[in-house]
Amino acid sequence: MPLTRDRWRGAAGVLWLAACAPSPGPDDEQQARIDRETALARQAIEFTAQRYMMHFNAGNADSVAVIYAERGRVMGPNAPAAVGREAIAGGFRTMGPMKPTLSLRTEEVAANGPVAVERGRYTMTVTPPGGSQRADSGKYLIRWRRTAAEWMIVDHIWNSDLPTSH
Repeated sequence: MPLTRDRWRGAAGVLWLAACAPSPGPDDEQQARIDRETALARQAIEFTAQRYMMHFNAGNADSVAVIYAERGRVMGPNAPAAVGREAIAGGFRTMGPMKPTLSLRTEEVAANGPVAVERGRYTMTVTPPGGSQRADSGKYLIRWRRTAAEWMIVDHIWNSDLPTSH
């Protein structure tokens, strides 16, 4: 049977519809596993965030740094990345004299196996020595890795919602 123009158009239409159809997502069992892992990761991450805020607000830079993986990376705004716990602790030590008060709010966590990504919001106030209190707020992303014992921060980046001033 020869391929007529009408049959060619029909075949092309079927192929076009197939190409436009949404690709199948994970099967139900896989999605259920991801949902369980995400719920457990979020619970652990929110617990760790409480420890993080407590240590940060108390000026315990070394205690904050151990929440990061050994080669963890902090990528704060307007500064080079701090890589490794000692560099991370050193960066946070410089904030101690400003009496920071940090609050974190997890908005979303997605986990799959030993990796999780957290998206959230922060607010922070600082009072520089001899200065007046300043407030900041913004958003952050954290990539976490689960070890045998706990979730550790691997990459941490944030930026302010405030406009830059020159």
